[in-house]
Amino acid sequence: MKFFVVLYFIFVVHSLDGADAAAPLHRAADYHPLYVRRFTPSIKRMKWTSVAAINCGSFHHLSAARSSSIAVLEMIIMDQRSVTLRAANPTFDEGLAFAHYLDEAAEGFFRFMLGRRAGHIIATAFAQPDHDLSYQNVTFAERDKVVVGMVSGYTAEQHRRSSHRPLKQAAGMRNLRMRIVLILFAPLMRIIDSIADDDFYLQAIAVDKELRGDGVGAVLMDSIEERARANGSTRLSLDVSAKNEGAHRFYERRGMTVESQWPKRLPIRPLKFYRMTKTL
Repeated sequence: MKFFVVLYFIFVVHSLDGADAAAPLHRAADYHPLYVRRFTPSIKRMKWTSVAAINCGSFHHLSAARSSSIAVLEMIIMDQRSVTLRAANPTFDEGLAFAHYLDEAAEGFFRFMLGRRAGHIIATAFAQPDHDLSYQNVTFAERDKVVVGMVSGYTAEQHRRSSHRPLKQAAGMRNLRMRIVLILFAPLMRIIDSIADDDFYLQAIAVDKELRGDGVGAVLMDSIEERARANGSTRLSLDVSAKNEGAHRFYERRGMTVESQWPKRLPIRPLKFYRMTKTL
């Protein structure tokens, strides 16, 4: 019990570090389905139109093989302004965008783990393939050619094959700090790493504050569910902080339910996480 209280105290004190809080994680673009989606909210009807792709093959084959083909999905939402979902590219600038949204979704955990240069470190690793923070797993939402949101996820098999090497190499001297944090949070990391074989894990989803409630989050969730099905997954799973009540309600509206919680008996709410799942 005392261990977790001390751990939580360390995390809170770090969060209040003014210099660290002010350090920017910049933003700036997905990887998958070969279709264009158009939604008209007034009639709530969806049309599908196939589009040409590089290295054509079956949709399932391309998805499973992590084809470099770029998908473009376009939809019209509440104010009739277009929101486009596209594949992330392995560039540093797009890595900075990913780092911004990832840390926001994780409630500052990555900045806590990697320090003020978290954005730079994640963006460097982002350009490398075959790991959890790779561009291959990321979808960005754009409005008027400006990124306004992000979702990332992967299958259980992709997670098992992933390597920590790109992040460790990018962290450099920060690697020691990262190791210490991961040791302290080892029980939680083991829970997060336990992804069922047929699950598709939603690693992170985030939308610009001024656009929350505007339908962008729903669009991103639709895209990750489609990608999960395309990869043969039968469930979507994620972990969410118990104190993030807004996110919890959003996932419940999407049909997700709490399967388990960690820790089971510790009464400190800020440390509690829920594993939520949804059958696809």
